[in-house]
Amino acid sequence: MAGARVIRLSEETVPDLALGFTLSRKAIRRAYVRVRREDGRVLVSAPLHLPLAQIHAFIRQNQDWITTQQTQRTAPVEPDFSRLWLWGEPLMLRWQHAGKRARVQRDGNTLHCVLPEGKTDASARQALLDRVLHHALATAIEERLPGWCARTGHPLPRISIRRMRSRWGSCHITRQRVSISLALAHYPPGCLDMVLVHELTHFDERGHNAHFYQKMDAYFPDWRRWDALLRRPLDESIGLGRLGQ
Repeated sequence: MAGARVIRLSEETVPDLALGFTLSRKAIRRAYVRVRREDGRVLVSAPLHLPLAQIHAFIRQNQDWITTQQTQRTAPVEPDFSRLWLWGEPLMLRWQHAGKRARVQRDGNTLHCVLPEGKTDASARQALLDRVLHHALATAIEERLPGWCARTGHPLPRISIRRMRSRWGSCHITRQRVSISLALAHYPPGCLDMVLVHELTHFDERGHNAHFYQKMDAYFPDWRRWDALLRRPLDESIGLGRLGQ
């Protein structure tokens, strides 16, 4: 998602934890922390005048989460090809090899996935599942985006769907282009709505200031519920997101 411009950048350490982090000072209202996927580095964005002691306290409060994220990023993860989360519902995957063309067919909560003979590696399976997610997400965006554009008063932007490492969406304001994370297709549809409205609101307000959140509240009063789901592990988000989609 589009964010405020970095005003000051520095390398800091929480002394009692011996935990180093990169601090970005921005014109924002509250502090955020994330863990870089590539190397587990802790990245903190904080308001311009927030005291360093309060930033240290903020990191201490999130120490368990930070440790978990760093562990997940350093430990090898075996892909799970037994199920696929689609719009907050698990689909069981059944794999077979036949013919020369990859294809899928859904039967209730089961997705029958067919790969060509000889295509047995994980990359071929992942490519087929990515096609499923991309089609589902593109269809949902085509159905939902016009209504949100009408609500926010913006013309339809150009949309791209891609894998994103640390964001659910981003926008290029001058080019009127919005990028959406492929992983959003795993979550309940309300999460997609929240991200679409978030990026459209950036066409009015570049940063996450008070005016930005006022507009979000006006356009989509329930947005915080869906934002909270995206901050949880996928399995925890599902039960909380099924109602009111």
